[in-house]
Amino acid sequence: MPRILIVEDDTDINNSTAEYLRRQGCECVQAFSGTEGRLLWQEGGVDLLLVDLMLPGLSGSKLIAEIRKTSRTPVIVLSAKTELSDKVELLGLGADDYLTKPYQLEELWARILVQLRHASALPAETTLRYRDWVLNLEEMTLTAAGQSVSLTAHEFKIVELLAGRPRAVL
Repeated sequence: MPRILIVEDDTDINNSTAEYLRRQGCECVQAFSGTEGRLLWQEGGVDLLLVDLMLPGLSGSKLIAEIRKTSRTPVIVLSAKTELSDKVELLGLGADDYLTKPYQLEELWARILVQLRHASALPAETTLRYRDWVLNLEEMTLTAAGQSVSLTAHEFKIVELLAGRPRAVL
């Protein structure tokens, strides 16, 4: 049974989404602000997050940025923002998918299943090594020649791709 954290300040949307997902066999944890979402996230055990962008307290984009510092848990953004630039920015920040409000619960469920399938297909290996580089895939950290290297989530993904396929032309 997947455990999903819903971070949405609109009570009706949060409750109806949680109710639908429970009928699909999910365990739902509900947060109504970004700050509350961060606290629930830190408790652990979440398989996927649904995050609104415009939240009281900590914004959805800042919450996603914090999560990406330490985790690869799938994040689906649920937002009323429809501009392409907003979607591209959030996907670059670390969101795995973006669904515009109002959305159909059946489509949301299909997207959740895709993300959970991809997350379960991740290799069990948590460390990737290339020459004197050591990438910790869970913590999203890089050590090169024994020295810690500071990277954004996007930079880490690029380094992971290159180190994981050193002979490939990319």
